[in-house]
Amino acid sequence: MLVITLYAAVKQRFVSFSLRNKKKLQTVAIVSQVFVLAACLGTGELTWPASIPEKSYFESVYELDVDNQLLQGRRDYLEWIKSFYLGTTLYPTGWLEIEARALNLSEEKQREALTLLFAELGKKIGGEWAKENELRVIDNRLLAIWGSTIQLGVGTEFSRAVIDFVEADVRGLLAGEITKDEISESRYDRVLGIESFESF
Repeated sequence: MLVITLYAAVKQRFVSFSLRNKKKLQTVAIVSQVFVLAACLGTGELTWPASIPEKSYFESVYELDVDNQLLQGRRDYLEWIKSFYLGTTLYPTGWLEIEARALNLSEEKQREALTLLFAELGKKIGGEWAKENELRVIDNRLLAIWGSTIQLGVGTEFSRAVIDFVEADVRGLLAGEITKDEISESRYDRVLGIESFESF
């Protein structure tokens, strides 16, 4: 009997508490929903820096690769494009910095042509590198090789030859004419005028 009385008292108190706090609970529920909605809206439009090529170009590249779309969302792909150009915490030297260093080292009469070449080369490399790891033909190793090769070559008599050679390799990779395994640092030694020590 005592248990039943206790149960009835607790129930009465709970009902009374619930009715008094119904408005508070409704307010908490509404506020929670607003926060969830705001979080969803916050994932909307991606900010796109003016310093990198137009987003529409890379959206087109993304749309053309149906296999990649199955593994990677558009936003993720575009975020990797931004990382390619601007750098990341692990790889702070992005394409824009490599380009700026190279142009600063180049002769003034070559800068206009090199600027256009770098812009096109960056779009090709970045558009492929930003894809899902298992599908892309341009990976971090190639970025490191090309970045150092370009920086070593620009400002020397080999400037244009180095960039043209890298551009030809990028074109060949994207066309399936060569594989990424065929590209190593020693591949560029000859065009840089460096003797390779791989044969020793």
